Amino acid sequence: MREKIHPKWHTATVVCACGNTFQTGSTLEKLHVEICSNCHPFFTGKQKFVDTEGRVEKFVTKYGAVESQKSKKAKAAIEAKKVKDAADAAAAEAAKAAAVAAAEQTVREGAESAKREAEQKRKQEADAATKREASAHAQRAAEETRKAEEARKEEATRNAEAMRGAAQSAAHEAEHGAAAAAPRVEHVTLEDVEAAKPKTAKRAPAKAKTATRAAKPKSAAATEAPKKVKAAAKKTVEAKAKKPAAKGKTAKSK
Repeated sequence: MREKIHPKWHTATVVCACGNTFQTGSTLEKLHVEICSNCHPFFTGKQKFVDTEGRVEKFVTKYGAVESQKSKKAKAAIEAKKVKDAADAAAAEAAKAAAVAAAEQTVREGAESAKREAEQKRKQEADAATKREASAHAQRAAEETRKAEEARKEEATRNAEAMRGAAQSAAHEAEHGAAAAAPRVEHVTLEDVEAAKPKTAKRAPAKAKTATRAAKPKSAAATEAPKKVKAAAKKTVEAKAKKPAAKGKTAKSK
């Protein structure tokens, strides 16, 4: 056998007029065909004119298109199917748009409801905080009032005790002063008179009379002196009692 006489074998790409492509073995790298298994009437069940020289186009141009009743029905069915498909697609689009609108409406309503609830909750919290603050303020005011009242009562009690102590000390000092200023009065008894009688019996009655006379003035002086002392002590106590009272009034006015 002679060498180098056979053509080179390629994996060719076949391109049909219907647009289908496939690969096969050939001496050519690329092939163009008019019909293939993808568009042949035997495989597709549809009529197809294979016109390589344009004779069908010339006939249609000269005499017009000739359509059979079957082809008219098929064409009408195709058109009806297209219309139905378009209507179904429009209905599906409308349903989809309605579903999307309903979902958006639901989302908006949920957001508005959540917003209203949050606003209401915020208002409730603000009202509760205001009430708590008002209650705390009222409690503080009541506590301050109570403390002020207790302080006032304690101050009044201290002032009263101070006035009582001052009055007691003044009375005590007045009593001690009166006791110190009072003259000492000697009481004369009958035994003293009898002891003071002279030993002579004749002059005894005269001396007894004089002793009796002397005893009388002493007893009168003894009774008058305590009265004067008591009057002076009473005046001193009243004067000292008036001074603390005046001091207490000035302290209260302050």
